[in-house]
Amino acid sequence: MRDAGFGALAGLVGGLVFGTVMARIGFLPTVAGIVRTDSPAVGLAVHLLIAAILGGVFGVLVARQQELLFWGLAYGVLWWFLGPLTLLPILLGEPVAWNVAAARDLVPSLLGHLAYGAATAAALALLAREQRRPGPGLLVRASLAGLLASPLLGLGWSGPVVGVLAGASYAVVFGDPREGSGPALIRGAAFGFVWWVLAAATLSPLLDGRGLAWSAAAVRTAVAELPAYVLLGAVMALLICWLGGLSRAVFSDDVRDALERRLAAGGG
Repeated sequence: MRDAGFGALAGLVGGLVFGTVMARIGFLPTVAGIVRTDSPAVGLAVHLLIAAILGGVFGVLVARQQELLFWGLAYGVLWWFLGPLTLLPILLGEPVAWNVAAARDLVPSLLGHLAYGAATAAALALLAREQRRPGPGLLVRASLAGLLASPLLGLGWSGPVVGVLAGASYAVVFGDPREGSGPALIRGAAFGFVWWVLAAATLSPLLDGRGLAWSAAAVRTAVAELPAYVLLGAVMALLICWLGGLSRAVFSDDVRDALERRLAAGGG
């Protein structure tokens, strides 16, 4: 019940993120059609109820998992397939179309479901995980790592801003996992993908006055920036890992952790 409760709260957070997007692209009346109305307010209420229920299920499913971001993205894709591609047409009395044209038309919904999964996973990590909240040192290291990796984006003056925000948010979501370079690379690449959805596919067109155009054509245009964001996340995570190890080696005066690791390995 605890896992389901935290998951439901996290699902509401993800639902609010996704609901804001749905309101902008005019998809809430379609959701309201489930209860035979076209009111956007009713559509938002139905959407948040579904988001909380799915979040509760997610909380139970990932109760023993550590890498919540990966599971959140996969969960979002799963419910994009089960929801707008499958169950929603059935509930609205329409035929189910599993084809390229239907998937292309639902690209905005796919990005929204990815945003829902990522936001739900991040909220659940903050709510349910017994982890140390990021201290000033970790935030500074993570922000510095994002700043150092930001030239990979090629965004000019806005690149360092995006890098610092990405680094700080990485520290808030994941804390200080003290992991090796391999896990850091994988985690960072996934986090870079999330930032591509947030920055390149969402915030950039909004700030440029183009509005939220999550169409297939807009996504194809934004895909050109995807490798840079994935590389940003991977390099940033590596730098956070390395800077953390360097900081502990130079500034820590508590040798108990090192001794415990040597004893566990059989060292003298």
